Amino acid sequence: MRKPLAGLGLIFVLLMSLFLGPSIAFADAQITIKATAGYDNKIKYGKGVPITLTLENQGDDFTGDLVIDTPESYEVGTARALPITLAAGETKTIHLSLSSLAEDFMYTGTNTQLFFLYEDGWKDGKEIAFKGDKTLRPSYFADDSFFMFTLTESADRLGSLRSVKLQQGMNNEIIALNQLKNNQPLPSTKEDWEMANVLLIDEYSIADWPEAQQQALLDWVKDGGIVIAGATDKGVAEFGALSEFLPLEVSNETTTVSVDAAKSFAKTEDLTKPITIQKATIQEGSTSVWNVESTPVVAMKRVNEGAIIQTAFSLGDQPLASEKGYDELLSVLFNQSKLVSMPTNVYYGNPGYETLGYDTVYMNELFPSFQVSTGGIALIIFVYFLLVGPLLYFLLKRKDKREHAWWIIPTIAIVTSIAIFAYGARDRLLKPQVQQLSFYEVADDGSMSGYYVETLLSNRSGEFTLEADQGTTMSTWKNSSFSGISTNTRTESILENEADKPALTLRNVGYWSTSTVVGESKIPSLGKLNIKIENNSDTISGTIENTFPFALKNVQIWTGAQKIDLGDIDAGATMDVNAKFKGGIMLPAKGSQNYGGGYGYGGPVQSAAQLPEERHKALVAAYSNMMSLNEKNTPLVVATANEPIVPIQIQDERAEMDAINLIIQPFESETLVQGTFTLPSAMLDVSLYSDSAYASLDDPMNNMWYIENGEFDFDVTLPEKIVEGDISWKELKIRNQNRTVLTLELYNQKTKEYTELTETSTVVKENVADYIDETGMIKLRLIKQSNAMNDMMKLPTIELIGEVAP
Repeated sequence: MRKPLAGLGLIFVLLMSLFLGPSIAFADAQITIKATAGYDNKIKYGKGVPITLTLENQGDDFTGDLVIDTPESYEVGTARALPITLAAGETKTIHLSLSSLAEDFMYTGTNTQLFFLYEDGWKDGKEIAFKGDKTLRPSYFADDSFFMFTLTESADRLGSLRSVKLQQGMNNEIIALNQLKNNQPLPSTKEDWEMANVLLIDEYSIADWPEAQQQALLDWVKDGGIVIAGATDKGVAEFGALSEFLPLEVSNETTTVSVDAAKSFAKTEDLTKPITIQKATIQEGSTSVWNVESTPVVAMKRVNEGAIIQTAFSLGDQPLASEKGYDELLSVLFNQSKLVSMPTNVYYGNPGYETLGYDTVYMNELFPSFQVSTGGIALIIFVYFLLVGPLLYFLLKRKDKREHAWWIIPTIAIVTSIAIFAYGARDRLLKPQVQQLSFYEVADDGSMSGYYVETLLSNRSGEFTLEADQGTTMSTWKNSSFSGISTNTRTESILENEADKPALTLRNVGYWSTSTVVGESKIPSLGKLNIKIENNSDTISGTIENTFPFALKNVQIWTGAQKIDLGDIDAGATMDVNAKFKGGIMLPAKGSQNYGGGYGYGGPVQSAAQLPEERHKALVAAYSNMMSLNEKNTPLVVATANEPIVPIQIQDERAEMDAINLIIQPFESETLVQGTFTLPSAMLDVSLYSDSAYASLDDPMNNMWYIENGEFDFDVTLPEKIVEGDISWKELKIRNQNRTVLTLELYNQKTKEYTELTETSTVVKENVADYIDETGMIKLRLIKQSNAMNDMMKLPTIELIGEVAP
């Protein structure tokens, strides 16, 4: 009896495994996948990641989808579906770019799978087995790793880069792009460039690249990338899309920099030969980094948030490239150009997505329709009890029909339940609802770029497909930071057609549930603000013209940490600006780190009427947090638009949309200061550099730094427009409130000597200009020495008093 039962049990288990087990074809795998990530298998936390996949088909023809689980961070991730057609015996290589790649999938088990093959497509096809790589195993580097990408005919030409001295605690990684293994292609998207801190171009032509590839490089520069372009005898045309932004206009004539001048700049005695340079002039809008007797040797030009630095000498030519002191010269060049700076925060995901998400998702997932009127429900219940109670009893008794109570009372109960349901769900039944938050920064050409979060409240269960315009990315917010699991994103969402018109399918969406999508968005041209602002010591005046096709509300000027309210501007209208301002000089806008966002920003919401205001507060906090990571160089005009700007639509659905968007545009104010004025510490750009000790800015708003024991170059730079002005400097005030642990020395540009400042407060009134070089830099030396555990402290502050002649 036991044997037949055991046999029946075995058959039952087999049948259940067939019907309930995964639908994977377990035939012999005929396709092999080889996968690599990053450059030389190196990737950086929170930065773009190039992925290279090689598929080899040793079986029959295959048509289907390759689905890749791509956890971009602890909170963000979306699977990508790539259509694949492989003929028998064919080998195909695929390249794609990710905004970032989280590492926690590497710790969920050695067999965590990221790649999946579906014959006939992921929607209706069958998952099939394959050989080779099932996952990625890159080496991760933190944001304090300094990556130098090079374009040069031979890596040996730039061998001195390996000895360049950076900030203590920073890793120096060099990636020779055109000497990568396995014929890995050059970067082709902005994301492919993101892990680079600087790109050095050594007599290499990018003009032959496809236009889209050159534009990707330029986009990276505009977003904060740094390019160092060496001299070339083939002309500026070699630099392609970068050529119009070069800071030097070079000629074919050459001259030399003397050994003494080179030693003085590089601060080394190891340079023994003069440096051959091309004669050049500085282009308008550029600044000098190194001049020798009015001859520019190195110059820099800002390109939006990034910069291009151009040298009048070749980066890799002999004899300079083999000089023992060339690494010292490059180290000073990096420091003088402020290429090396310690990050204020180290992010282990995409900082744009994470910052916006943590500060806004919680609030954006609260919809007004979640609130149901207690009075309305109470009224329905009251009517119900009135009907089934005295009123029904009176009517039935009067008609002598009390025997019908058995069906009338349940009917009234059902009708009442339907009424309560319809009353509470009246805003959720007919169509889905979408709440949109975003912030866009407006460039000079009218293009806009920024980040967004969009939450869908479903009116049914199943799948929803979101379609976006090219230039707008989409990833799902997973709310999984506390679980630590970022894989299996394909069960939640799948992104298709990413290169053309991206379509994101949200899967297994519950009835009346929220799903949130975050991403980066670029809009070619929608409008801009024509800002003409000037200020003096008392007021801000001028005009702001709104050329956007929508009205702007809550228009403000952000200067320093101050916000000046201006009012609203209709579409196509011009606002007259006349506001009181006691600052004297308009400062670059400063961000602030607002903690406590995301999972409960702003405290509990008491009513649906509060939601727009609280969502707006969360959005402003998110942008302010972003600014604390990437400080601005100018004041800003910030306004709110309630039009749905983010180019995303729900396929085959008409959703009810509610949008709150920040429009941010930087501007330069014409400062009409006459007489005496004060340049406060907040207006000055500060940097600390040391190759033997570590320092980082932890709290920008309060000037709090983490500083280890050691010696630092402490450089303070004046705003560019101040340097260009005709100003007579009257006083230099320096305050060192941590004098017991910080020794401070001030450098005199004329005497070339340092003087120790022994007092807590020092005021220089004589020959103040001798302490400011031609680029507007005040140089100090800071020495931290303490046996106590007090590495967190405020930096010394500097204030200048100047006079402008009427």
